Amino acid sequence: WACGCSSAHSFSAEDKKRFTVAKVNSWNADELSKYFQDATAVVSCLGNRQPFVGHWVAFEGNNAVVHAMKEEKVARAVVLSSVGVEEDWPPLEFHFAGKVLAFLFLTFARSSFRDLTKMEQIYKGSDLDYLFVRPVGIGV
Repeated sequence: WACGCSSAHSFSAEDKKRFTVAKVNSWNADELSKYFQDATAVVSCLGNRQPFVGHWVAFEGNNAVVHAMKEEKVARAVVLSSVGVEEDWPPLEFHFAGKVLAFLFLTFARSSFRDLTKMEQIYKGSDLDYLFVRPVGIGV
């Protein structure tokens, strides 16, 4: 497996024939394309945003992913985003935590919110078949 996970994977030999996990350290669509050859779908977790942690990569990374997908004619994508982005606004309107999250998105985490919004707009503006996964992340 060519990934950056800290723990070992427990996939059967049959599972390993069905998908590839790759750690890619490039935003260059040409370099990404080789990972998408013969793929039927891509799962992108570049939208995993944690406020106050590092460089925002959702837009920049997924922009390269979309270009590479088009180059290799991969039509489907599952994309990690966040609760409260685009048509999911306001976040968790039924729970107090949603008010806190909305406050963060409008203040301290404004850049991550913009990054995620721009990321979703890339897919919406493409001809790709996509699914946004918007995890809530609230719990113990």
